[in-house]
Amino acid sequence: MTMNPEHFKHIGTRVTNDVVRPLDEQCNNLKKKVEQLEEQLKRYLRFEQCHRYLTNGETPDGFFGFSGTRAMFVRQYQARPPKHEEYQQVPRLTEVDLIIIPEVLVPHKVRVSIPTSTPGVFTEISTEVAVPGITERMIKHSGNAKNVSVGTFAEVGREQCPTCKNQVLLVGIDELIDIENGDYNFTVNRFCDVCLNVKAVAAFSETCRDPYSSTRYYDSTRGIYQH
Repeated sequence: MTMNPEHFKHIGTRVTNDVVRPLDEQCNNLKKKVEQLEEQLKRYLRFEQCHRYLTNGETPDGFFGFSGTRAMFVRQYQARPPKHEEYQQVPRLTEVDLIIIPEVLVPHKVRVSIPTSTPGVFTEISTEVAVPGITERMIKHSGNAKNVSVGTFAEVGREQCPTCKNQVLLVGIDELIDIENGDYNFTVNRFCDVCLNVKAVAAFSETCRDPYSSTRYYDSTRGIYQH
């Protein structure tokens, strides 16, 4: 077709209607699909991470592995609705009865203190620790808390998953969430192996001041352990 002024004036309109708008709609649909896939991946990665926490019991992290995350199972718990000033999205955990189950733990490397030839001086190394050693370390980390005990799978509390309606395990994760500042957060979660989802149902942390600094504060979970 021979180009003429009238035809030329409407080129932009035709391109907008026939090319740009359809492609833009396709791009938006693809973006939504990618966002959905990213959310699914995020959920599956969290499930994978929490399962690793539970089979490790103690997962080293932080500066050379000196800090870390501990994960146990929950016999029962109590929580209250969050207060406005707490800025929590889930109920605040007030009490929890925790179970260490040696049968689900696997040997793995953790940081351990080894005595040197100098009396009273220790060095830290990364070495594989067997299940009894991991269990002992977890109990010691809790300060021999009254609400932490060794138990069996049959003792684990269960709640209904709102999605698949199955009764799923309750797990407790004492998680290092900020390596640099040493912040921890303790959550009770529904662990659904059907939906491959970990859903927090209660959480606990409290702000503490570093005894060696007048300006440094950090979030601690020590208060959840009963002595």
